[in-house]
Amino acid sequence: YRRMLNMGVPADAVMHKMTTEGADAKIVTAVLNAGEIELNEKNGDELTEAEEETASTYRRMLKMRVPPEAVRHKMASENVDEKIINAVLSGTTKNEDDAGLSNEEEIIAAKYRRMLKMAVPLEAVKHKMAQDQVEMRIISAVTNEATPDKKAGNTSTKMPALDAPTLSAEEEKTATTYRNMLKVCIPKEAVRHKMKQDGISFKIVEAVLGKENSPALQSSNETAKSTNSKTMKLHWTVSTLAPELLKQSIFAKTEQKKRKLFTINPEESDIKKLEELFQKKTTAKSSAAKAGKSENNKIGSEMAKLLDITRANNIAISLNAFSNFSFRSLAETINDLDPDDKIDSEKVQFIPNLLPTAKEMMAIKKFTGEDDKLITAELFFRQLIPIKRIEDKVKVMQT
Repeated sequence: YRRMLNMGVPADAVMHKMTTEGADAKIVTAVLNAGEIELNEKNGDELTEAEEETASTYRRMLKMRVPPEAVRHKMASENVDEKIINAVLSGTTKNEDDAGLSNEEEIIAAKYRRMLKMAVPLEAVKHKMAQDQVEMRIISAVTNEATPDKKAGNTSTKMPALDAPTLSAEEEKTATTYRNMLKVCIPKEAVRHKMKQDGISFKIVEAVLGKENSPALQSSNETAKSTNSKTMKLHWTVSTLAPELLKQSIFAKTEQKKRKLFTINPEESDIKKLEELFQKKTTAKSSAAKAGKSENNKIGSEMAKLLDITRANNIAISLNAFSNFSFRSLAETINDLDPDDKIDSEKVQFIPNLLPTAKEMMAIKKFTGEDDKLITAELFFRQLIPIKRIEDKVKVMQT
């Protein structure tokens, strides 16, 4: 990674590469600090008083938690000298990690370390620290302590696949939204459908969910073809015969004589005779099963089918995340704006995807049949009919 820095690869790109390849936080810090020290040596060790005065403006921006990339862009747009840019940005990580925390800072950090011990995700702890306006050096200390433990404990899940695509900073930001959906137990297929619906590139989809393989489809097609045959299967497998039995079998005899087999063109009557001799026997159970299937098909054809089947399936899958609610109790909770915080804050963000469109709601209202004619999504939409201004209420819950 130091060679990458020496070849002029940006520090942010090297950091992203090290993170995706699971490099230890200690190594990341050592490599990036070494790169910053080399840059400072090239551009001069110290700033003049005038340069320090210019740099102090941008250092204040960093103290106010403005992202380093935004500060870099601001300095570049104002034509600030490269020497000052390097001095300001190297100061964000330099010396802060080397110095230990004071007693007061240790007390603050202990609260968030306990959260990590209770298996709260690292990203959630970072968000909480930012929300509580904790100093950046405390955030860095807690994060650096947590990172090695996470890698040691989750080597099987955290190691990226060899074929996993590398994402840019903007792509990572987009991917984070859908990774959060997976964290709150939204099924993979529902997340994949949402990403396709939002027009997300295949590269990001693959990075979040992995490659989509469907070997089961081929095997099911092959099975379907094989079951259409009217005659029984006769398995002639030479490898299962013992050597003594093989010598006495027809396989050995044909090999010894090396006779030529002529092409046989059987007549239609012969084929019918073969089918009679080797026809599959239909039992009472199989005939009953066929009758049950045909009846199920009739029942399926009698369903209301008010929604598009793909949309209905995705809603049904997403509702699994709210398995601790009945449809009625979930609708009542949304109507009351969830005063008791029964719904997790992360799950609230995905409720808008479960709301019906005006067209769908109209179709549900017009239906006057029984509930047993409705599928899962339609039953849930039926519970939402009495709620007025439901979209506004969900927005209030999100805030």
